[in-house]
Amino acid sequence: MTKYAIKSARDVIHDANLDLDEDSMALLAPKQSPLEFLHALIDAGIYCDAVTYLACMLPMRKALWWGYQCAREQLQYDPTDRQKRTLETVMSWFGQSNDTNRRRVGDWADACNNETPAGFIATAVFFSEGSVADEDSSPAYPLPYAYAHAISGAVVSSAHLAEPDAEELQRRLQRFLHLGEQLLDQQIEVM
Repeated sequence: MTKYAIKSARDVIHDANLDLDEDSMALLAPKQSPLEFLHALIDAGIYCDAVTYLACMLPMRKALWWGYQCAREQLQYDPTDRQKRTLETVMSWFGQSNDTNRRRVGDWADACNNETPAGFIATAVFFSEGSVADEDSSPAYPLPYAYAHAISGAVVSSAHLAEPDAEELQRRLQRFLHLGEQLLDQQIEVM
């Protein structure tokens, strides 16, 4: 059984300062569990909000791994050297999570201009811990859950690569959400 530090769906929304659309908020019931609300979003086909919500609901490292897996899976549609190298650098950070590697990932995020799944997941890693200011500057920290919003960008932009038709886009988002749920249920190991 999965245990949540956050007791209700409202807690996730409040703590992450999520701005979900009206249709999503209409599905929110009093004392609804985080998982119940996620399933309500998925069942209603409100996939983009479900992605953002799940990115905030997952523990940070699992959420980062989820975004990385989605971006890596879609590399077939954008196999540029920059995307590959960015994802390799992110993978290096998973293997050795330290500030030096996090800053290397941040450099690749800048190189991708946050316009690609690889760029979004690199930004998420960079926002996950530590200061985002230059090393010789006073520390500056990202807002809480900034990493989760970047993960959402990685997952959603991964689904949109190669301009799929509406049915394929829906299948991709459903597949990505299923992968995230497996992480939530601890059915997949995280590096």
